[in-house]
Amino acid sequence: MTRRYLIPTLAGVAQVVGQTQQSSNRDRLIGTWRLLSLEMMVDGKILYPLGEHPIGRLTYDAAGRTSAQVMKSGRKSAIKDPSAVARGTEDELRQIAGGYVGYFGSFDVDGSTVTHHIEACTLPAWTGTDQKRQLEFAGTQLVLRFGPNKLVWERLPD
Repeated sequence: MTRRYLIPTLAGVAQVVGQTQQSSNRDRLIGTWRLLSLEMMVDGKILYPLGEHPIGRLTYDAAGRTSAQVMKSGRKSAIKDPSAVARGTEDELRQIAGGYVGYFGSFDVDGSTVTHHIEACTLPAWTGTDQKRQLEFAGTQLVLRFGPNKLVWERLPD
């Protein structure tokens, strides 16, 4: 092989490897994940905004859709009758909503970055935005990072 053919061949190999990693990471995301931890770094301190034992589910499907629900475990409400929620006071409704975030939309993967395209969210400021996360896999776990913050998920069986 002459030198002039070697450079385009190496570039082609790099492109195929990049596409394979992207496809592989996307394929590995497909399924349902259980939240193990959510840590946020503020002023050099690790905070647990949903407590040290949050509850959550994250799903990715082959059609490119995603949804996430995360909440603080042990949430309580003064409203015991589900049909009474519509008549709840502001404080009662705030208590219900506190400690919970849910959203849905689509996703795509570019190398080790997954982008969630948020269609609707309990945090109105996220609706219509793209939320990028760095992803890594460790055995049955998925680690998603955004800035100094980290969510650790464990794959649930199909």
